[in-house]
Amino acid sequence: MIATNALVTWNNLSVMGLTPKYCSGMPTGLKIVTKGDANAYYWLDNSVSPFSTYTNLRCPRYQDIVPLANPFRSYRVTTDYSGTWYYTDCCNSAQSQHSNAYETYIFACAVVNSVYFVPDPSPPAPPPPPVICVIWQATDYGWATWTDCDGYPQYTYLNPWDSICVQNGVSVIGPAYNTGSYCP
Repeated sequence: MIATNALVTWNNLSVMGLTPKYCSGMPTGLKIVTKGDANAYYWLDNSVSPFSTYTNLRCPRYQDIVPLANPFRSYRVTTDYSGTWYYTDCCNSAQSQHSNAYETYIFACAVVNSVYFVPDPSPPAPPPPPVICVIWQATDYGWATWTDCDGYPQYTYLNPWDSICVQNGVSVIGPAYNTGSYCP
């Protein structure tokens, strides 16, 4: 039993039923612990007075230290995107797990509010298909309208046997026919 108003050592903290932040390497011994030390290694409720008013260098009394209620949660998550889940596990270690779209991932033990998702970058859009142009041959004198190989509309007077390059799938309005040959 610890006396009222007694300062706390590392050995005291280890038997107070507090949840450690690390799974190994916890300090032990008879050194008097400060609030900053205790918060660095144990999940403590920093909202309870008078502990909440202490600076990190002050040594708290035994009765002022209150464990944080359930600092861990289990999460079951699914997303519509591929990406990486980041979280802090029960041993206070940073973790990451990649998941595919619509894949469910379960975090068995994660620090509350430590889970977040970063979607994979979107793949670049595929390049547009190459423009194919065909040769049209004028059959008579007259004005003609078409779309050239660069995608610009053209309106030109044609003479018989003039050749023009037209985007494939576009018709020429005027005295010309599709030769079926491709432009160079």
